[in-house]
Amino acid sequence: MKKRTVLWVIVTIVVIGLAGGGYGFYEFFRTHADLSNVKPDYTLAASDLSSEFENDENAATQKYVDKVVQVTGPVASVELGSDSTINVTLRDEDALSGVICSFQGRGLDDVAVKKGDVAVIRGQCSGVLLDVLLNNCVLIPKK
Repeated sequence: MKKRTVLWVIVTIVVIGLAGGGYGFYEFFRTHADLSNVKPDYTLAASDLSSEFENDENAATQKYVDKVVQVTGPVASVELGSDSTINVTLRDEDALSGVICSFQGRGLDDVAVKKGDVAVIRGQCSGVLLDVLLNNCVLIPKK
């Protein structure tokens, strides 16, 4: 009886280990969603998005978080972030907060905007710290 119990424990541990390893492998190699052909849930000015979070953070969080949002605004900065991300900040000159748009796995040459440009960017809203955060962003060409 004890040999059979030990065998089941070992088999259970191996199965759980394989399942966990498979999930870890899947997550490690998973690519980010390409939002270039996704219809945005909301389209607005970057300053308006930032203002909504400043005025009522709880309501804006429920409305925008995990939604695809397309924003338009002046580029305040373009910076190389951690783990090969490019962060483009959209903010009016006189504003205290803005929208940080993170482009995953891109080089500085891939994000063809510079300070002072007016950009249209689509991304997935993940909330607000000091600025509103959009992830998995794509630059939308002007028409």
